[in-house]
Parts: sequence; C-alpha cells; structure tokens
Amino acid sequence: VKLKGARAFLPFTTMEIPEGRVEFVESNPWMPILDVRGHAEVLEYEIDLHASGPLSEGRLRLRSDPPLSQ
Repeated sequence: VKLKGARAFLPFTTMEIPEGRVEFVESNPWMPILDVRGHAEVLEYEIDLHASGPLSEGRLRLRSDPPLSQ
C-alpha cells in the first residue's frame, strides 16, 4: 500500500503524511512492514515521526522542534 498526501487525525492535531509505504509479505501477511513519515504541529512544537520495520517491532522515531524529552 502506498500513501501519498495522507492525513492521520489525532486527538490534538492532524498529522500530514506526504508519502509512505505499508508492505504485506506472503510469508507473514498479518504483520505489515512500515516505512511511514509524518509531520504535525502541536501547540508551539513541530513534530516529525518515522515508523519503520515490522509492526511487531514498533520502531518509532520522534523528533520535535523545540526539543522534547522522549
């Protein structure tokens, strides 16, 4: 599944997803592999998100400006 110009509606903001990919492989069709990047603004913070790898591993990287603690 390819994402282009998608949006995720969250409780406090809307995350813009310019493009991303969700891949389903035949050997494990119930465990998608993600490569999704998004951007949102919450209050005075700009948040960048990158979710990658198998969904079961939960690899999620967040970055904010100004910086927030993890």
